[in-house]
Amino acid sequence: MAHLVHRTVVALLCALAMFCSAFITKAYADSNAHVSISDLRFLFEKNTQMTAAEIWRSDELFTSVEWGQKPYLGVRAGSTWLSFDVHNHGDDTHTYYFQYPAINALTLSLFVVDDNLPQQLMQVPISNPFAKQRLASANNVFAMQLAANESKQVLLEVFSPTATPRYAHVDVWKLPELSQAMNIQHSLMGLILGLTLMSLLAGFIYFQLFKETYCYWYGFYVISLIPAMLLASGVANLYVSNLDYYLLGTIAIAMMLSCALQFIRTYNNIGFHSKALDKIMHVMICATIFIIPVAIIGFHDLAKTLQQITIFTLPVAVLIAAYCGYTGEKKTSIMLLSIIPLFATLLIITLQELGVVYPNVNITIVCIVTMVAHLLGFMWSIYQKIRIHITEGSAEDINNISDAYEKAYKLQELVKEQNQKLKTAKEQAEFEARTDMLTQLPNRRAFMNLAKMAIAQAERQQKPLTFIAFDVDNFKLINDKFGHPAGDQTLKEIGDLIRNIIRASDFCGRIGGEEFMVGCHDNNMLDAHHVAERIRSAIEKNQIVYEDLKFNTTISIGMAELEDGDDLDSLLKKADDAMYESKTTGKNKITLYAA
Repeated sequence: MAHLVHRTVVALLCALAMFCSAFITKAYADSNAHVSISDLRFLFEKNTQMTAAEIWRSDELFTSVEWGQKPYLGVRAGSTWLSFDVHNHGDDTHTYYFQYPAINALTLSLFVVDDNLPQQLMQVPISNPFAKQRLASANNVFAMQLAANESKQVLLEVFSPTATPRYAHVDVWKLPELSQAMNIQHSLMGLILGLTLMSLLAGFIYFQLFKETYCYWYGFYVISLIPAMLLASGVANLYVSNLDYYLLGTIAIAMMLSCALQFIRTYNNIGFHSKALDKIMHVMICATIFIIPVAIIGFHDLAKTLQQITIFTLPVAVLIAAYCGYTGEKKTSIMLLSIIPLFATLLIITLQELGVVYPNVNITIVCIVTMVAHLLGFMWSIYQKIRIHITEGSAEDINNISDAYEKAYKLQELVKEQNQKLKTAKEQAEFEARTDMLTQLPNRRAFMNLAKMAIAQAERQQKPLTFIAFDVDNFKLINDKFGHPAGDQTLKEIGDLIRNIIRASDFCGRIGGEEFMVGCHDNNMLDAHHVAERIRSAIEKNQIVYEDLKFNTTISIGMAELEDGDDLDSLLKKADDAMYESKTTGKNKITLYAA
């Protein structure tokens, strides 16, 4: 369906261009049916100091040129004088309109030779180039009345203080035909400006709704396109006087090119498909932007030359975008086809400035129609992209993925390394959260969790469970006499002894300070008593060595067995009570809890 719509639009635009061109060509032919121009000659006067009469008398300085064979005379400053004879071969009096092909504002003066002296018929000053014109034309137009079978000698001066293209040619019209041609040109220009504003509004709405970067740059492109088209077509000269066409036109086209290239870059996600091609696009964009300060500084000729060269960045951008489409970028074909009319228009404008293509109304019509096709193509391609955005996701996301892919390889290894570090840190944090860092035994919180599970298991399996609680005797005295580091060494060695004595199925922990506790699975009070005695005896016999100090210590032990109705708090309280009895009745002994 999309291809059918696109082909239909292209066919209609081509038909419109052919119809307009054929109509204007026929109108121009009708205008010239009874008029002819002969003896065309030109003369350059760089200093612009001679009067029309002096120029007319300098007959030997003129250079003859065959009508229509060599219209382009080059880019020059000063005055260009054209001399030619006009003949009305008809049987009626007609008013003919002479249209000079240059679109930039110039001072033009028309003289008619009478009694061998040129009499000024009309002058169009550069300060207000269209004040005396009856028609709104992008080119300068002069009116001259010729009676039946009358001939007149005409002298035309074209003046500009800056170097501009000059032509040894004028188009001859009658008023109705010229009016029709200008109306067509203005109507098409109104169409392209309407499309431009409509596409600008659409791009703004799309950007607000979907935040796509290419919609943002399309808006800038459309904004830059408006002055570029007005200047390149000469329409801007109709409404603003004293325009420096070369300077402003160069800047406008440079801005338009840079925005167009940036739009192509973001639309096709070139950075995602190839970093090298993306760098090439950046270089081309910078090259077009560089033209603007060059022109503003005053190097107009250099800026114009650079601008004429940089239009060939568009074919390069087409090739790069085509590669992106080949590697998987969606909806690039219509956008690529839309660039071709833009490049064709800029190429025609450049060839006109170089004198390769002769400027006339038909060429202007073709350029306007191609720009209409270009804008319609860009609008359609953006619509297609927005459809993809809605159904598959944002192109902005793809750009973000492009940036992520650039770092993916390095990040992959970094992620592995960080994951391992995180895993180790997690394990370490979990270990520290449940471990007493001095004795490396479970801390109070971890021991309580183990005790809860042990009680639940013993009650479920109807098996005995006994807790052994003990406290280091005279621990405050050790700290006061030998110092806290010696006390820490005492606790550390006690922790090591406990780990080596208890079974793998049992669990132990440092409850706080110098107090420890052991849980004995499937052990009644009698069985657990043997474990408690081994712990007491081992600690009593163990000599603690810290630096040059050597000393021994003992522990007081209390034991309690799980009974019906006991919970964790009550069972621990029983063990603590028994331990307290051991400490108050002599220390270094074991006390069994008895109700």
